Amino acid sequence: MKNIWNNLWKGLLIWVSSYSSIIAFVLAGGYVIVKEKDNLVLQKETKKAFIISLIYLVIDIILKLATYIADLAGTYLAANNGYSVVVNLVAIAKIITYLAFVIYFVVINRKVESAETVEEPTKEE
Repeated sequence: MKNIWNNLWKGLLIWVSSYSSIIAFVLAGGYVIVKEKDNLVLQKETKKAFIISLIYLVIDIILKLATYIADLAGTYLAANNGYSVVVNLVAIAKIITYLAFVIYFVVINRKVESAETVEEPTKEE
């Protein structure tokens, strides 16, 4: 049976798990780091996904912290249009960022696979 879990599918799994949940990413990324020690492409993608996940995790923490501080001050920050706009813009930016990295990974992975399948011509002597 052909191995269907090639680099493309593993990389896509890393990016999808990174988008969906930090816990799912820890499981998928940890597997790649532990089991795929000789596969530098997947390790680089795991590092990229980790950095992007951390960036959006920090942004989420800052937004939640602002909400909690405003609630302590007696104002309801979520009712403000500005806060809602910022939260929606962050969500849209997150989707666009992950899509861009997934598309980039797929394009680069296809080029690498096609370059590996092309055989070098033999010289006739």
